[in-house]
Amino acid sequence: MPIGMSNPLAGRAAANAAEAQTLPRRRIHGGGTEAPVRHAAAIETTTDAPSSTAPRIRRSNWRATLVGALVGLLIVMVPLMKWLIEFQVTAAAERRMQETTARTAAARCFELKAHGATNACLKDLEIKSNPVD
Repeated sequence: MPIGMSNPLAGRAAANAAEAQTLPRRRIHGGGTEAPVRHAAAIETTTDAPSSTAPRIRRSNWRATLVGALVGLLIVMVPLMKWLIEFQVTAAAERRMQETTARTAAARCFELKAHGATNACLKDLEIKSNPVD
């Protein structure tokens, strides 16, 4: 813009400022002079005198309740998962020990010379390893 020319927007800005002073303010997000309306869950309620030392009851936000419940669930799940893992490891060790014992006993059966004795020994092991309740 050449030197000496006036800004055409400057006059418009001044006119807008004068117009804004004459118009009443628009309410945005409850920005009026009235007291803001609060949600019923956020209002603190007391039934005692103001000098009472009783705690005020305030209903909490549902998000805070959800986060609290999830944290509590996490705290419960940690020892539960620890116990489950320990149980699985112990059960696997016991199973391996039983399988080793069964293989050793089957190897003893196959060391027998007679075919009938080997079959009888294997049937006996099968009966012992699968007890009927």
